[in-house]
Amino acid sequence: HPFNDGNGRTARALATLLLYQRGYDFRRLFALEDYYNTDRQSYYKAINLGKTYDERKNDITSWLEYFTKGFRKEIDNVKDSILMLSSSKIDGKIKSQIYLSPEQLKIIDFLDQIGRITAKDVEDMLSIPKRTAQLHVEKLKKIKMIKPVGKGRATYYIANN
Repeated sequence: HPFNDGNGRTARALATLLLYQRGYDFRRLFALEDYYNTDRQSYYKAINLGKTYDERKNDITSWLEYFTKGFRKEIDNVKDSILMLSSSKIDGKIKSQIYLSPEQLKIIDFLDQIGRITAKDVEDMLSIPKRTAQLHVEKLKKIKMIKPVGKGRATYYIANN
């Protein structure tokens, strides 16, 4: 961050907020801090630009290049993880891709936010019949996206990490 106040945490939070406001919600996928922490010396070199920024002696091109390089690297890491996970075995057969319906994506998003979900939650959230909710839950169990905790009516589901 090309600021001379020395407050890196605030600048990183601001960068994340600006990206989020422009439709880039990657907060649950990666943190740019992971990239910054891989080579602290390069990070400090990039942020030292702030010492002369107020005097407009430097342009911020080098900081932007560093930032976008890190953003790209973290996106590539996420992509690699997704490709690895999507080629997992289901029922003993290798599946090249896991397809989730929009409803199932909503279920996973809910689970990600709350930490657990029940078939009744699915029914209420999607305004669908009980049986349809159960089918969505069964599919997510089958592809090992979720796993049950408890038995019978008290069963709820958590992410299968």
